[in-house]
Amino acid sequence: MVKLSMLEIYNEKVHDLLIDTSLRTVSGLKVREHKDLGIFIEGLSKYQCLNYNDVEAIIEKGNKNRSIASTLMNNTSSRAHTIVRIEIK
Repeated sequence: MVKLSMLEIYNEKVHDLLIDTSLRTVSGLKVREHKDLGIFIEGLSKYQCLNYNDVEAIIEKGNKNRSIASTLMNNTSSRAHTIVRIEIK
């Protein structure tokens, strides 16, 4: 089984890139630690992928929700750090 999640860290806040931007909380998601699970992002969505096309579609959706803005060096510069997590069991 393969599950994919995608997040960005923008202005020191964690945001889920796989949900609609209007559903994001202003304060961002919470980073938590559990004695058995380790470090995790509370409320981060995960999508099951059955094949490469699913992975590609989910990453494309996440890329559309990234925070980008124009800079002097690049018109479509990302203003955040993006993390794609692929969980294989």
